[in-house]
Amino acid sequence: MAKSRDEKASHQVRVNADLGEMIAWIARVEEVSTSQLLDPMLRPQILARYERVRPSVEKMKAAEAALRKAEDEARAALRESDEKVTKKKRS
Repeated sequence: MAKSRDEKASHQVRVNADLGEMIAWIARVEEVSTSQLLDPMLRPQILARYERVRPSVEKMKAAEAALRKAEDEARAALRESDEKVTKKKRS
């Protein structure tokens, strides 16, 4: 069964203590989840701001992917080198 929008995975977001307490109380009194309370308030502003930074995000994601690939290749080369040294020592 597909998850509804409210059941999708979430990320923790930190806020100042006073704001967090108010959010928690509102959610408790109104019997809604924090996500149900905050999503309609935040989504329009966050989406607008994200669209502004999207090109930078895409570049940074690509750079992170390239870095992970380079790290994997470096580790594989090191393992290969270590295996060759081990084989030479056994010979």
